[in-house]
Amino acid sequence: MTNLVHVQDLRKAYGNSGMSTEVLKGINLTIQSGEFVAIMGLSGSGKSTLMHILGLLDKPTSGVYELDGAKVDSLSENRLAELRNLKLGFVFQSFNLLARTSALENVELPLIYNNKFSANERRQVAEQALQSVGLSHRLKASPNQLSGGEQQRVAIARALVSNPQIIFADEPTGNLDTKTSIEIMGILKRLHQQGKTIILVTHETGIAKFAERIITIRDGLIVDDRFNQQTNENIN
Repeated sequence: MTNLVHVQDLRKAYGNSGMSTEVLKGINLTIQSGEFVAIMGLSGSGKSTLMHILGLLDKPTSGVYELDGAKVDSLSENRLAELRNLKLGFVFQSFNLLARTSALENVELPLIYNNKFSANERRQVAEQALQSVGLSHRLKASPNQLSGGEQQRVAIARALVSNPQIIFADEPTGNLDTKTSIEIMGILKRLHQQGKTIILVTHETGIAKFAERIITIRDGLIVDDRFNQQTNENIN
């Protein structure tokens, strides 16, 4: 395995110099390719801010961030956008699906900006992604015709469609019941077993236990980083 994510003394503050609030206070972290990492913490601990920076959705105030060997602060905005679209996949608590488009069209969306795919190829790849999450029978359904669990499966398929190096999942089960949450985590676990790097943000201990490594953040600092001895192995 190689170092895919490396941060050193990463800090993030919001506001101006007179009234700034430091959310991240010096994070040091390395994640290797192929890991399944859960970042845990209470609301306000800084875990989502850290994920947004790692996912190139936000920038740190100071510190070093290297993604796959490249220093992020040296990359142009166009290159950052390209990396987000082609190498990173995102799954959010609120699903973030376009309401008036079908499941298939939602999954196709990231590929529209990829010149390597024709319209027919985009459709084929999107269909395969939906099939991989068990929704080959719901291609034409709009989000309001889908259950919460089905909507999150569409969101996972959309995250997968560009074959990203890393899948970021920010509270992916936050709007789901327990049974559906386990099903969604089972999908993420299978993706990890297939070689995907998964970075999960959660405040739920039971959800974090699906990961092989659990990092705990409190008040903007990592206070615990350990390999999970209770990884849930009953998901096939």
